[in-house]
Amino acid sequence: MAAGKSRVKVRGYDAWRLVSFLAISTVFIGTITGFAETNKTTATDPGANTGIETLLIQSLELIGQNRLGEAQTSIQGLLQQRPDFRLANLVLGDLLMTQTGKITRFGEGVVGYDKELADLMAEAKARLNHEKQPQKNSLPGELLRIPASYTHVLVVDLSRSRLYLFSNWQSIPEKVSDYYITIGKEGTGKEQQGDKKTPVGLYHVTGRLDGKILPPLYGFGALPLDYPNEWDQLHHRTGSGIWLHGTPLDTYSRPPRASDGCVVLTNPDFKILNQKMNIGYPVILTQHIDWLTPNEWWRRREQMIQRIYQWRDDWTMRQGERILRHYSSHYQAGRMDDAAWNRFTDGNVSLMDPGLMEYPGDDSMMVVTWNGWQATGTGGRWVPMTQYWRFGEDSDWKIVFEPNG
Repeated sequence: MAAGKSRVKVRGYDAWRLVSFLAISTVFIGTITGFAETNKTTATDPGANTGIETLLIQSLELIGQNRLGEAQTSIQGLLQQRPDFRLANLVLGDLLMTQTGKITRFGEGVVGYDKELADLMAEAKARLNHEKQPQKNSLPGELLRIPASYTHVLVVDLSRSRLYLFSNWQSIPEKVSDYYITIGKEGTGKEQQGDKKTPVGLYHVTGRLDGKILPPLYGFGALPLDYPNEWDQLHHRTGSGIWLHGTPLDTYSRPPRASDGCVVLTNPDFKILNQKMNIGYPVILTQHIDWLTPNEWWRRREQMIQRIYQWRDDWTMRQGERILRHYSSHYQAGRMDDAAWNRFTDGNVSLMDPGLMEYPGDDSMMVVTWNGWQATGTGGRWVPMTQYWRFGEDSDWKIVFEPNG
């Protein structure tokens, strides 16, 4: 059959007739198989994202090996579970059309005539690209120390359309699972209202919205984030309504870039996160995850811990010049002056169970959090404290911002 715009109807999905999926093997799967086998996600790996996506990748790999009959059986099994998975419908449609002749190219002429098909190709690429896993036992540099108050943390790799769920094992991140996600239509680096970009930064869950009270777009529900946070506000970034949320009930997944700035998951995946993430829990949106070897991760962690405890000791001992050396020449304070800080801390700073998380988007910046003791007439109370440290000035870590200090 001639290549072009003849169509095939599969389970209600009207897709362009493609000329081959073999290019997936040469363009996508070929790059994957070049990685060490230990770096590939398998269904038996701890934290591997099994199920629907595993079946899809298995089908595409079979196509790459030209085992089209087995691929068809695999993709049909997937569609029995998720008939609303558009990408899987497209794969099956092409497989059925190839039974009359050999295929040599995938998606010929897509960009010029069918944006939806191009979006599905982008989703296939993003999902296959996930097979390039970091080295075994790698740890994220974004999470150097997780406070005991958080049982889970999310880190989103925006460039790879991937969200990672980590549990807190004695302040150390432990990967639980990972999920395909959709981000803003215009990419990343949100600066203003309506730019349709996903922000880059360290955020926290501020609420929990049930899908029953939301428009159909949000699926099973939403977890709103605190964009713009204090650092965004300092840099005059505008906009609001950045959420983690599900997909419409008649849609399994959306293309990699399809939202107005939110991070979108499939409804089954959102349901899992909704059970793990409490209000106040951190969500890091980064362009690329900084995967480190265990040795490098521990080195960075200890270096930063020593630095903040030195600041604490100098502050407690009222070492004026030594205190000042911890602060950048570009330092900006938030809502308290030095006198207020002294009254607040009563000359002491508690750093019990501090949090150390990298702030993405700004080179070498770390957010340090802890609970500070505020004396009151009737005793006192613990309140959250935050510092932003940046490496560079005098080739050292310096405090650049204290939103409540």
